[in-house]
Order: sequence, then structure tokens, then C-alpha cells
Amino acid sequence: MTLLQAYLASPRTRRTLAKRRGEGGFSLIELVVVVAILAILAAVALPNFLSVSKDAQIAAAKNTLATVVKECTAQDVKGNGTELDTVQAAQASLNGYKIYDGTPSLVTTSSTTNCYTVSAKNHATISSATLPDFKISFNPTTGQTSKQCTLGTATGAYNPGIGSCDPSKNGDPVSTTVNGTTTTTAAVAGTAW
Repeated sequence: MTLLQAYLASPRTRRTLAKRRGEGGFSLIELVVVVAILAILAAVALPNFLSVSKDAQIAAAKNTLATVVKECTAQDVKGNGTELDTVQAAQASLNGYKIYDGTPSLVTTSSTTNCYTVSAKNHATISSATLPDFKISFNPTTGQTSKQCTLGTATGAYNPGIGSCDPSKNGDPVSTTVNGTTTTTAAVAGTAW
């Protein structure tokens, strides 16, 4: 018996050669079921991902405003003045937001207005605003901080819910404006905007 004949006679080789074509792998129905399940999971996850992205934009805007006021206070204590152009954080590039001074004019490197009142607007025109606008004012004499939030008014505007324009999470008085009606809520324990 030759080596080839011995190989072909072995039980393992006979089992392998006896298999029909198409017995291994997945059927078309199995593949369609897997693709359908993946499509359903993607449809559920995508809106959640988009809201997380918008929440991150909002958080970045609020944190930048707070940083501007803190840096302004530090500049004032050092005797460097309170001009907005001396505050490095005011020159930040925010995805979806622009930093405005208290007038409100867009902040540039030559902004000479006081840096104790700053706002973040998500769009130049109010009618197309889809994210909330934020404003923070600090009184260096009394130490009082005032925070304002205005919800976007455009069709399909994103309402971030608790923590962004919700006064129940705030440590400072908050003014919330919805469709032209302003509501001011007194200070409540907490640290969110």
C-alpha cells in the first residue's frame, strides 16, 4: 500500500471527503436574521449617541463659561484688569457654540469689555437655535453668581432635560426662558447649571 492509498483509507480522510458541499457555513436565512438584529440595535443606539454628543457640546459650553469667569477673577486679583481679551479661555473654540461678551458681541482677541458677564450662544440667530444658550454673570463685590439659560426655539430644538436648564439641579438662581416667557428660580442645593 502506497502512502497516498494509506492516507485515503484513513477514517479521518474518508469523513472529510464524504462531506457534501454546502454542509459547512451559514445559511442565507441565518445571515439575514443576524443583519436584521444588527439593524435593530443600530436604530436603538444611534439616537442615544446623538443625544450624548449634544450633551457634550452643552457641557463644554457651560464649563468654558465658568472657566472664563474664574480666569477673569484671577486676572483681576493679579492686577491685570478684567478685559475679556486677557482671558485665554474666552478664545476657546467650541463645537456648536460661540462665546459672546455682555453686550452681546462676539468675543475676539481685541474685546475690551468686562469679562465678568459672558454668554455662549449656539447660533447667531435665535430663530435657528437648536441648543440652549447660556449666560453667566459674576459680581466681584458681593461674590454672587447669576446663571441664565435660554432653550433653543428652532423647530426640533434639543431639550437636554435635567441638569442644563432645569433649576432643580442648580446652586444659583437661574432664569429659564421658553418661548419668550422667563421664569427665575431661587437657589437650590447642587452644582449643575
